[in-house]
Amino acid sequence: MNQNIKNLIKKGFSLTELLISVALIMILSIVIFSNFYKRRNITNLRSTTTQIAAILMEARNRSIAQEKDSYWGVYFENPTSSKPSFSLFYTSDSNFATSSFKYIKKYFLTDFVYYNTSTIPLGGNLIIVFNKVSGLPISVSTIYLDLKQGNITIASSSININSVGTIIY
Repeated sequence: MNQNIKNLIKKGFSLTELLISVALIMILSIVIFSNFYKRRNITNLRSTTTQIAAILMEARNRSIAQEKDSYWGVYFENPTSSKPSFSLFYTSDSNFATSSFKYIKKYFLTDFVYYNTSTIPLGGNLIIVFNKVSGLPISVSTIYLDLKQGNITIASSSININSVGTIIY
């Protein structure tokens, strides 16, 4: 009978083997989760870049079409106390005073996506306006976006508005 009990005990897992298995599963889970999280955030960066480029193209197309007989543009804001945003607007004021802007819609950057401060300083803004008929930008600009985790930049993207109004991203 003692022989049968000894054989039964030898067939099970030891506590050490069980702990090693649990530790390996936990490590694999952490690695998989962190890769998924990073990939999701990179997708958010690409999506935000595409959305900004689409709004810039819409502003340019509305300027070319002379919709509302106005200049059309995008107002980028990088406030210190709230989420960074961008807004589609139109104005008939050729001096482009922000008080004359009529905003169509305001969009916010997705979580962990920020304007690079060399493009739009913290607390600052950037205005991109397109001329009526020609669709040429009043000024050439590049907007840089950063995907950040804490203070570390994980990935970046850029949107370039060149002198002929082409939007490259």
